[in-house]
Amino acid sequence: MIVDQKKHVPTRLWYIAALMLVAVSAAVMIWGILFLINLFGGGVDFLAPGRQTFTVERPGRYVVWHKHQTLYEGRTYYFGPGLPDGATIQVFAPDGSEVPISQSVGATITSGSERSASVCAFDAASPGEYTIEIGELDEPHVMTVRRAMLKQAVSVVLLILMGGVGFLAALVVTVITAIRRSRALSH
Repeated sequence: MIVDQKKHVPTRLWYIAALMLVAVSAAVMIWGILFLINLFGGGVDFLAPGRQTFTVERPGRYVVWHKHQTLYEGRTYYFGPGLPDGATIQVFAPDGSEVPISQSVGATITSGSERSASVCAFDAASPGEYTIEIGELDEPHVMTVRRAMLKQAVSVVLLILMGGVGFLAALVVTVITAIRRSRALSH
């Protein structure tokens, strides 16, 4: 018995699906990269020793950074990453109560020629005006207070990686579709 078998030819819709996957992946990756660039900016810069008041809009974890290699208000600052022995740090909540701080050593940020090292962290329980006071320094150091960003950065990096996987998936779909169409149409 002879059976007429038609060869299955993948439609060109697979190419459109791959193109849409590339577009979505590209959008996700571009958004992620721009988000990361903006994530590392911001914060409140100030000179220590001294007091600085800053606004917390969203409660959460905040990190105090020592900008140990930077240009600030027209002056260069080059120090080691840690603050000198004996430096004091206090953070005060909007109601004037002292906020407990914890050590946050080890995280670093390098952006061009600027280098920062984390010094301590604290939890801002409510929105409002917080004050940080840093003392017992013999010379000025540039400091920054900003919302902790590690969890957000890791999430965005994973999202960017998923965009890369989307690119690879689109490539695989395109190659498989091309091979199957080529084989089916050549017979």
